[in-house]
Amino acid sequence: MAYRNLVGFELNDASLSAELGGVNGTASIQTTVKHGGARALRCNPTTTATGYADIPLSFDAQGRGIATVTDCYYGFAFRYATKPASGSEEIGRFHTGGKQLRINSSGVLELWDNTPTLHATGSAVLAVDTWYWITVRIHEAGDTQTIRVNGVTDISGTLLNTGPSSSFQLGKVANRNSQTVDFFFDDAVVDDAGYPPEGIVLLSVPIGAGEAAGWTNGTGSTFAEVDDVPNDGDTTYIQASATQDNLNSTFDMQTSSTIGISTTIRAVKSTIFARSGSISGTSAARLRTLSGGVARELTAFEWGVSYVALAAVDSTDPNGGGAWTTTKFDALEVGAAADAIAQVQRFTAAYLLAFCDVPVSAPSGTGAGTFGALTGAATGVMQPSGVGAGTFASLTGAATGAQSQNGTGAGSFASLVGSATGTQGAAGPSIPVVFHHRQRNQ
Repeated sequence: MAYRNLVGFELNDASLSAELGGVNGTASIQTTVKHGGARALRCNPTTTATGYADIPLSFDAQGRGIATVTDCYYGFAFRYATKPASGSEEIGRFHTGGKQLRINSSGVLELWDNTPTLHATGSAVLAVDTWYWITVRIHEAGDTQTIRVNGVTDISGTLLNTGPSSSFQLGKVANRNSQTVDFFFDDAVVDDAGYPPEGIVLLSVPIGAGEAAGWTNGTGSTFAEVDDVPNDGDTTYIQASATQDNLNSTFDMQTSSTIGISTTIRAVKSTIFARSGSISGTSAARLRTLSGGVARELTAFEWGVSYVALAAVDSTDPNGGGAWTTTKFDALEVGAAADAIAQVQRFTAAYLLAFCDVPVSAPSGTGAGTFGALTGAATGVMQPSGVGAGTFASLTGAATGAQSQNGTGAGSFASLVGSATGTQGAAGPSIPVVFHHRQRNQ
């Protein structure tokens, strides 16, 4: 499995960046509703308006987000606050030829082509204000498409694929039925070999000097010049002068524990924002990373006077190719290597993005193993399986259903006052439980 791009909207940059090709219409990066990390995309156009993000599929040998991918597996977290009141509207567009994924007024996904013609309708009903992990496979050779919701196949279709694409879109890309919608997207990834598991994208920024600090000009020469989110352009930057050709500058990054990695790391993206330091003309430099002290540099790219994002995505550690561990992640450095062309070069930001499995405690689906509000004192024996799963004195917010850790409708509780019994989870030993006037909110 080889990941081609990781997007958590964590760089907080709606312009052309290492995460996005741009945010268009009524769409924004916000911090209130998110699946993982600190930010997510919101698309909330009204009536005939549109709102969406354009996302690169992959990066070439120079680190530019222009590479195409023939067989794509897209994965992203999706939820809605407002779905179409009638008809359907797009939530994404994939591959050349405009394969449209829509949601209709019943909360069900639909697969359309660009004529537009409806080809298939799913069966899963997506609930309001609930995150779902949606994966989309576009198989170029077989002209087939498969859409999964939380790992379960929801739609399979056959549409003519007219060729690979270098980007895809999330949101209401075009007006279809003049419906007001409010969509949220997060943690979007692209793979070329298999369906990505549900995960979260986390951001690491520079915190100190790395193995080399050769770029000593600019507004300063330390990590403080390149750690801003979003990048601040020419406000702070480091720079290599014309006499500093072939010198490198890399930086130590925030550790896995600092940014909250507690699960398997699936892939890591390294990125910098750089430009020529001259008033006019071009310069050339390379994205440089160090893993355990071993350097990896991309092919040199000639920068102009506008900042560009260069990035590399690694499904395994570039130092030896082994699976990622927190120890390996913590040993990474990111920066740039100046090319020998006697020209001024600068960069303003360096980042790492890590795609990790969802923590066990993170919400997934509806009723993800959480209880409603509990008030009053209650004692008894809680049995993981069987009727009579504990007797509760004053209980508010209990009701029906078996309680499991993950899944739709798993342990949703209505309103119950008094004692209650029920079926609880999977079989296992009895566990004494004592509650003392504490309140837990779902």
